[in-house]
Amino acid sequence: MPRLVNNPNLEELPDFASEDFDAVRARWDNPGEAVQALTDSWQLQHTKRVQQWEQQILEDQQAAEEVERQRLENEERVRAEEEAAAEAEKREAEKKRPKAPDFDATLPPPDRIISRPSLFARNKLESYEYADLYYFTQEGRDEATDGHQVSAEEAFGLAKTEHGLALRPLAAFRPSRKVIPDSQLTWRQMTMAKTSLLSEMEKAQWPEHHVEALVLFFYGIENSDLRMKPYGEAALIKYQARVRKEWHDSMKHGPGFNISIMNKSILRECVDEVLDAAKLDSINKVK
Repeated sequence: MPRLVNNPNLEELPDFASEDFDAVRARWDNPGEAVQALTDSWQLQHTKRVQQWEQQILEDQQAAEEVERQRLENEERVRAEEEAAAEAEKREAEKKRPKAPDFDATLPPPDRIISRPSLFARNKLESYEYADLYYFTQEGRDEATDGHQVSAEEAFGLAKTEHGLALRPLAAFRPSRKVIPDSQLTWRQMTMAKTSLLSEMEKAQWPEHHVEALVLFFYGIENSDLRMKPYGEAALIKYQARVRKEWHDSMKHGPGFNISIMNKSILRECVDEVLDAAKLDSINKVK
């Protein structure tokens, strides 16, 4: 059925008795019956048009209400999705945000504050990598402390982690320009540095048997009979420098060796190198 454009309630009953309908009435034998028949027919059609109009209005209203309902549903869905996304983003940000450290309100500061090695050295240990003993000497720790006092802000750079790229302080990857090779440390520097090294390894959560092996390694060096001989301590310093570096390198390619076992062949080489250097120095002095 064609859609009505005009409101039938505004229509008026035609005057079927007027001259305009003479031709129609002429078809009837009784003009009065013609007027009545035309009137009844118009009234019937008019009633149908009014009913169609009302039904049309009702359907339009229902369609408009359905459109509005869908619009509101879409708005609610979009709002719910935006809130869910915002909440998920907030939770993700909370996961990445560092937790605020806590403190004991009844605990006073320690009687002695021990300086720590540089961020570079601590980063090496956290990555289970080799770090020069210099960073753990008093000189190395003092340098790290002074460095933090000079600069209040840290520069950051991208670094690879197990979770992908992350921002890390550049100081974590910047070695000291003052570093002294292990083989050139004094006996006092080596023995003091190894204590700090072992402590930092425990803080970095190295496996217990690694730390124990290194404890026995330094114990064997410090209690070696070779210390009683000329150039003995110099040879032992060379030995610890060479073997500890090799220990770290060996663990990169598979199970490493037991560093706590003293290798007499390497130790003999170190003794010979020290004695040869001493002889050469004596010859040069005579010249």
